[in-house]
Amino acid sequence: MALPNSGPISGSQIASELSVSSTNVSLAGMADTASFSAPDAYSDFYGYSNIPLGLTSVLHTQNLSSSTAWDIFQGGSEINLTPYRGKTARLVIHYTNGTSGTSYQGDFQIGAIISLGAGDISFASSTTNFQTTRTNSSNSSYASSTFYTLADGSSSGRWNRRNTSKPPSSGTGLVPDVTVTGTQYYAYTETSGASSTMLGYGFWFRTPAVTFDSNTDPSLEFTYAHFGSNVGSFRVYLDITA
Repeated sequence: MALPNSGPISGSQIASELSVSSTNVSLAGMADTASFSAPDAYSDFYGYSNIPLGLTSVLHTQNLSSSTAWDIFQGGSEINLTPYRGKTARLVIHYTNGTSGTSYQGDFQIGAIISLGAGDISFASSTTNFQTTRTNSSNSSYASSTFYTLADGSSSGRWNRRNTSKPPSSGTGLVPDVTVTGTQYYAYTETSGASSTMLGYGFWFRTPAVTFDSNTDPSLEFTYAHFGSNVGSFRVYLDITA
């Protein structure tokens, strides 16, 4: 959890955040660990959080079963976002298609309006910096994956943007729901293709980066749908960029 932004701050608090021994703590040593420049001061650590840049460990994993209704994912109840106050980050979602059904009946959908940070971002009007992979990508391949701008269509093996109607394959995907905010446009994983390729196929999706307020927990909310005999599982991460 990030250190306080004001008021008293102790060496033991800093040591705990840095994951170093809290006995015989040295301000100079802790400042060096945090890569701060001299002269050293306790106030340098106001708001400090020992979270590295890059993809976080998985924050949420969910094994899916077929459902005929859109669901809502809410960060406050699903995951703890307090450690990421003050950070700049992307929302990252990895979906793995199912492995035991009809491969093309595993389309996974997320609504266009995503609450991230202190407000909403949306790919309904613009897909700038909303990105997808286009090749089979495991949930451990983020750093080596190539990302492309989210685009309209129904191309296999990637996330596609769509509106008005359900994904084109039979027996999978839901139509937008006027009673659920943000589903008129949605992104979905097109799982059509040879079963030998598409069973267990992995898709990465990521949003633009947003800077979180340093004094309040970041918001995170999105709608998602998982209808089909071969829906698999999804994982939620943050990619810390600053």
